[in-house]
Amino acid sequence: MSWQWYKQVVLPEATTTMVVQDFVDLWARHQRDFWDASTDFPDLTPRLPRMFLVAAAPKKFRAGAFGQQPWPRSSPRRWGVFFEAALTAEIWSDEQMVPLIKLEGPQPDEFVLRGAEAKRLARWWVVASLMEEQRSAGHSKAVGTAVWSYMVDENGSIPVVGGMRWFGPWGRDVEAQHLAKDRLQYLEPMLLAVSAWNEDAAVFADRLLPPFFQLKLRPGRLPTIAQRPQREMAS
Repeated sequence: MSWQWYKQVVLPEATTTMVVQDFVDLWARHQRDFWDASTDFPDLTPRLPRMFLVAAAPKKFRAGAFGQQPWPRSSPRRWGVFFEAALTAEIWSDEQMVPLIKLEGPQPDEFVLRGAEAKRLARWWVVASLMEEQRSAGHSKAVGTAVWSYMVDENGSIPVVGGMRWFGPWGRDVEAQHLAKDRLQYLEPMLLAVSAWNEDAAVFADRLLPPFFQLKLRPGRLPTIAQRPQREMAS
């Protein structure tokens, strides 16, 4: 795959860039018709505070009842997701009011938690930003589109608060919500890669020159999807 498009992305220092093509290909050929980013990946514990996972589009993907279909020409041919994670204990005080969702103006009482309770429910706060390759006239450029925000508890799961998963668009305006919903499929294989890494179903390889690495499927081992693994998680 060409690397030119994402070299335009300005990333913070100490960001690790990894190619996760194996997991995009696995996601594309999996028999699952519908994915739920907040429940299908059993351990989303951040392995690094900043990482950029990149891949190229598969040749085919499963399109629900239509089965395997060619990758749509209107969809990006390459994309990446930049993950930035922070420990909630380091960013929230016990008395701070933490919003469950991000709204403009004052937060209604039902949408906020006191910091101490929020930290008990969520160990990590993760912001995931999608970068897509856009091509025109033979040139390509990286464009930021959707951004998601989610929490991860001590078990690697996205916690449930008020009957809802603590996962959603980072922005609350109409365009941000539309982009987050429309582009969710590009986040799913990246979350699959993170979860596979945590349950030792992925191998970190340095077959490309640093700072570009690969995260590959471990031979003979498939990651768990939609249920918690029965084996011990990697720390």
